[in-house]
Amino acid sequence: MSHFHADHVGGIFTLAGEVIFPNAMLHFPEVEWDYVQNTTGTPMDDQIGLALAKSAPYVAADQFATYAMDAEVLPGIFAMHTPGHTPGHIAMRLSSGDAQLVLTSDTATHPILALNDPDWAFAFDADPALASETRRTLFGMLADEQLPFLSYHFPFPGVGYVARQGDGFEYLPTEL
Repeated sequence: MSHFHADHVGGIFTLAGEVIFPNAMLHFPEVEWDYVQNTTGTPMDDQIGLALAKSAPYVAADQFATYAMDAEVLPGIFAMHTPGHTPGHIAMRLSSGDAQLVLTSDTATHPILALNDPDWAFAFDADPALASETRRTLFGMLADEQLPFLSYHFPFPGVGYVARQGDGFEYLPTEL
């Protein structure tokens, strides 16, 4: 899991509330888990409650683990702390031999608005200024290292590269 929002934790259950992956081990960012456990009275309470409810059967079955920021979660899967969208939001850097792919999660949610103007605030960013700084840092690294990335909310195929363009970036989708 990359963060607690419903569109990132909701897919672990059927519409009837049945666990889809009964043998799965859920891995959740430690900073994000601490946040949802200890935060109340925010506009995100409904999202937090949903994340806790969706996670509960896995926690009860001892099929739940947290991971540290900037650590190797599983072999070849590295968590990159990308705060702003949520406090413990992460991107993942996947490595296999010389091949790499970065899953940017919700660091950017629109291929034009969020990249051309990284200071553009997305309504669900918990800390818009930090989210902007994180976008600039992450997409700057992707551009400089010419790494491919996958963004969940970009149009199909959602995989591509990014190039610096003026004060922002340009999304260059990969053809499949």
